[in-house]
Amino acid sequence: SDRCTRGLPFAGAPCYEARTPVRPLSARHEPGTTTHRLCRPSFLIIGVGKCGTSSLYYYLTEHPQVRAATQKQIQWFDHQYHAAAFESDYLRRHFPRDLRAGEITGEASPGYAAYKAVPSRVRSHLAGVRILCVVRDPAERAWSAYHYNYLSVAGTKDALPFDVLVTAELRFLERLCGLLHDAENGASAAAGTRLVDLSSECYGRHAAQTQVGAAAAAFFGSSSAQQHAKALPRANEHLWRQLVGRSLYSVYLERWFRAFGRDDLFVVCSERLATPETATHELADVAAFLGLRAFDFAAAVGKGKYNAGDAHRGYGAVTSWDRAAEIERPDMPQSARAAINAFSQPYNTRLFELAGRPRCPNWELASRAERRSLASGLPGVVSTPAAAPGDEAEASSSPRRQQQPPDHFRELLLLGSINS
Repeated sequence: SDRCTRGLPFAGAPCYEARTPVRPLSARHEPGTTTHRLCRPSFLIIGVGKCGTSSLYYYLTEHPQVRAATQKQIQWFDHQYHAAAFESDYLRRHFPRDLRAGEITGEASPGYAAYKAVPSRVRSHLAGVRILCVVRDPAERAWSAYHYNYLSVAGTKDALPFDVLVTAELRFLERLCGLLHDAENGASAAAGTRLVDLSSECYGRHAAQTQVGAAAAAFFGSSSAQQHAKALPRANEHLWRQLVGRSLYSVYLERWFRAFGRDDLFVVCSERLATPETATHELADVAAFLGLRAFDFAAAVGKGKYNAGDAHRGYGAVTSWDRAAEIERPDMPQSARAAINAFSQPYNTRLFELAGRPRCPNWELASRAERRSLASGLPGVVSTPAAAPGDEAEASSSPRRQQQPPDHFRELLLLGSINS
C-alpha cells in the first residue's frame, strides 16, 4: 500500500480573509477596502480525459471532510486564466467560502495536465495544493476517446476507422513533433532531455488536414470533399487529434513533477478504479495522500461509475456497476493496439519512474482476451474486470489469431515508423 499519514494541504487552513479595494463614491471620499472570506481548493484532479476523472471526483466528494465545488470541471487555469482574477473569478465563483476546520474542497479539470503553462500557473497561485492525475492503458484510453470524442461528432457514417486515425497520428508525432518510440531514444526523450509541448507546439501548430488529410483522402478515394470535411470535424478537434498524444502521459507530466514533486502529485490507476473492491482500496490511498482521515468509500463507490458511456449525459450522471457491465463496444483493432503499445512503452516506463508507484495492472497487453486471462494473476484485479470508470466494457470475445496489419500499417512498418 502507498498509504501514509500526513497533514492536510495548506496546513489545514485553506481559507483566508481577502481584502478588495472599493472605489470612493466621489473625489471627496477616501478609497476603502472590503474584507471577505475565500477558500482555496486543496486538490486538483488534472486529468486525464477518458481515464475516470469524474468517478474519482464524485467518490472523493462523498468523504465527510470534502466539500464539492460549484461544478466538477472548471478549466480555469487553461482556458479562462487571468492572473488578476484569481480571487474574484476563480475562488469566489467556484468554491465554498464556509469551510469548517478540517474540511477541504477541490475540482477536476482533465485538460490541465496537457498544457505547458498550467503547472507554473497553479504553482504561483496555489503553492501547497495536491495534484491527482488518473492514467489508463494508453491503447484503451485512445479507443475510448475515439468513441466519446470522435464518433460522437463525426458520426459513424462519415468517420474514419480507428486504425486509420492512429496510423496518421503516429506518423505525425514522429515526423512533425519529434517524438520517438524506440526503446533507447524514446526513453531518453520521455525522460525530459527534450520537453515537448504537444498541445501548442505540435497539434496547435499544424492543422488537422496536415495530420489526417492524406489518410482521409486515401481512405475515401473519389468521394466528395464534403465527406472529407465531415471526417475531420472542428468539434472536439483538440481531443480526437490526440488519441495517442494524450495517452503519452510522461511527456506532459514531466513538467508537473518538476513543479510539484512526487510528494504532492499522486498518479491514480484507472484500472484500479474498475471494480468496486479495487476502487475502494485506491480511494483509501488517495484520501491518505490528501491527509484525510480514514473513511470507508464502499457506499460511495457502490453507486456506480460517473460519466460512463459514449454519449455525454453529464459528468455527474451515474451508471450502476451492473448496467455498465452490460454495455458493450466492438473489439479494438489489434493492429492499432499493437502500434500504440509499441509507441507508448518507453513513455509508460518513464511515467512510473516519475510516479514512484507500481505499474498499473494490465497495461500493454496484446488484446482484451489476454488482459482478462492474465488479470487473475495481477494484484488488486479480478479475473473479469469491468471497464474503467468513464467507459463501458468491450464485448467479450474468444482469443483471436493475430491478423495481418492493413496496408497503411504495413507501409509504416516498412518505413520503420512503428516497431512490431
